Amino acid sequence: MALEIFLTFMEISLSVGLTAGILLALSPILEQRYAGKWRYWLWAALAVRLLIPVNINIPEYHWSLTVPGILLPQTAADGQQGYATDDETGSGTYENEEKKGLTSVVPSDKTPVRRTSETIAHGISQVWQIIPIVWLTGVIGYLCLSAILWQINKKRIFHKTRTIQNNSILDMAKNLSLDIGLHKKTELLTGSKEYGPMAVGLISPVIILPDCKYTQDELLFILKHELLHIKRRDHLYKLLLLLANAVHWFNPVIYRMVRAANTDLEMACDEDVIKNTSFAGRKAYAEVIFTALSKQKGRDGYYTTHFYRDTKFMKKRFRNILKKKKGRRGMLLLSVMLLLTLTTGSLIACTTPTATAGTDMDSPIRPEENETPDAPIPREIPTRESEQTTETTMPDEPAALSPELSEDAQKIKTMTEEFLTAYFNADLTGLQGCLTDPYEWDITVYDNPQEAGMITDTSLKGLSDIGVLEENTPCVISFQYKVSPQADYYRCLTIEFVRTGENFYIQFYGEEG
Repeated sequence: MALEIFLTFMEISLSVGLTAGILLALSPILEQRYAGKWRYWLWAALAVRLLIPVNINIPEYHWSLTVPGILLPQTAADGQQGYATDDETGSGTYENEEKKGLTSVVPSDKTPVRRTSETIAHGISQVWQIIPIVWLTGVIGYLCLSAILWQINKKRIFHKTRTIQNNSILDMAKNLSLDIGLHKKTELLTGSKEYGPMAVGLISPVIILPDCKYTQDELLFILKHELLHIKRRDHLYKLLLLLANAVHWFNPVIYRMVRAANTDLEMACDEDVIKNTSFAGRKAYAEVIFTALSKQKGRDGYYTTHFYRDTKFMKKRFRNILKKKKGRRGMLLLSVMLLLTLTTGSLIACTTPTATAGTDMDSPIRPEENETPDAPIPREIPTRESEQTTETTMPDEPAALSPELSEDAQKIKTMTEEFLTAYFNADLTGLQGCLTDPYEWDITVYDNPQEAGMITDTSLKGLSDIGVLEENTPCVISFQYKVSPQADYYRCLTIEFVRTGENFYIQFYGEEG
């Protein structure tokens, strides 16, 4: 489950990262042609996409990034006729090869067991089981570090702050709030000169002005700028970017995207401040920003909207304020980039195929059409009857039952596959989903799950004898296998099922050999 979620976010990170990379590469052109607010909304849309763990793939056309999955043994099921001969396998069948329904699947020269390849693939698969844990640890660590930095910064910002009592400043803020449509009263504080003017807070933001003397025009622009940040809910915008960056902390392109989004946030706010303003007014606003910078020591406020940024950003910001040609509306750009993101996302798929003993691990495993890629046990098992080899294919849909097995046998077979997947991979949660509740025996798993990929010569017995089972009626099947191709004996896992309503659960299992 965790691996599936991680792979889904990986697909999204790749598709959004591609779109963001294109936008970042074209940023000099886009900044000249388009208004900052459209870039602002484009980054917001990409950030939202990064947090939605849903990706719809187009199976016929998508590019698949395949990662090793858990290696599972191949199983021959009851109800499939045939046997393996000495000529084909290099060894005889192990018991009663004439009995209908018994199949011995033994490695042959045509399907060699590649121990080295299987061992390497299994080792890689174990790494991929750890990666989701590493990713989730990174997400939690990123959020915890951000929270710690915010608390430290908040303590510094609010150190020795006090409420502004000057009526002229309060009246100016009240009138500006009404002019821009901000109906909620905003608290004004004054604090250290170390920080510039800023809006701080998530639920109820406040405006903090440094303890400096400002002219009326300077206060007008400064208060309007910070009030617009609050009206636009830019504090929530920054939180959205932080969450997207946390989930995709492994993608360096997302860090660049977040920095660009914060830049466009300030530029979009500047555009709202100088909207319908003459060039002289825009020039005066630029001078106010420059003056505000000269009156502070220049420290940024973490997770705040503030005036101070680095020199490169300020040059870009002044150019945006003073440019004479108004930026275009970017609705078409926004639509094209979102379409590109969705399209690339549907064409990228990260999958975890299964492997079986005797599979050529040196070549990529590609599921056949109508075959589930992560099915725990392969659907096609070669058998032979009357000196001719045939293939018995298990249906994809439960309704299309094999003619040799009853409906109840099919259900038990499906539950057995789920059980074996959990048993051989030491998945206790998966095991508990297959057991009766309560389960009266000790819950055990395969004693060497790291070597599960070496299992061979597997067969599943007892299914063909199952008819229609009554409520609480037990039935027993067995799974036989060798722990490796070199093993000279078989192990037998006995599984006892019981019917509960329409479902079957395991009330006992144990291993011999």
